[in-house]
Amino acid sequence: MIAEFEREEGVTRVSVSTLLDIVQVAAKKIPGVVNVQMPRNKAGVVVREQPLNASDKVPLEDGVLEINLVLTLREDCQFHQVALEVQKAVFEALRDYFGISPQRVNVGVQEVVWS
Repeated sequence: MIAEFEREEGVTRVSVSTLLDIVQVAAKKIPGVVNVQMPRNKAGVVVREQPLNASDKVPLEDGVLEINLVLTLREDCQFHQVALEVQKAVFEALRDYFGISPQRVNVGVQEVVWS
């Protein structure tokens, strides 16, 4: 899968797997996050409400990407607060790397690591 955007200077293409790698790295930096995955039953990246297929090209424009993540968290964190911080970190990473803001970042807590 390739993400692509065109500006006056030319076309930039980024693989969706690279985009998701950036999303995962940003999310893993948040204290309390043990693991970050894409949901099993839902696409990790959605464009204009359409899940991506392997051959799709994704326009990197403000407000068209939807990111879906599932987290494994440590028991000693505030789940809601960590989810909000993950959303903010993903928004900032996409803005910093690609100059875009996604439409939304959906975060689910799939698992908690209990000590």
